[in-house]
Amino acid sequence: MAESDVHLTCKECGSGFVWSLAQQKDYARRGFVNQPARCPACRTKAREQRETLGKEIICADCGKKAKVMFDIKKDQSVFCEKCFEKLRQKSQI
Repeated sequence: MAESDVHLTCKECGSGFVWSLAQQKDYARRGFVNQPARCPACRTKAREQRETLGKEIICADCGKKAKVMFDIKKDQSVFCEKCFEKLRQKSQI
């Protein structure tokens, strides 16, 4: 992790953006190892596109509906984002 803000270029639109030290610390806290490749506007646009395209599932833990962006195998347990994060946190202990 850098010791100060980092200036990056978006791979989608080519605009420059700043990846602040606070954002870097948040990425590290969440376990991300790569710098963002897209500016905030392009990340928002990509997120919105993913949300409209996903496959609807029923979470194996809480039973709520959610969308996923991957193919589901026949006997695979699938979790909503919130429950998946809880399971991921438990496995890191």
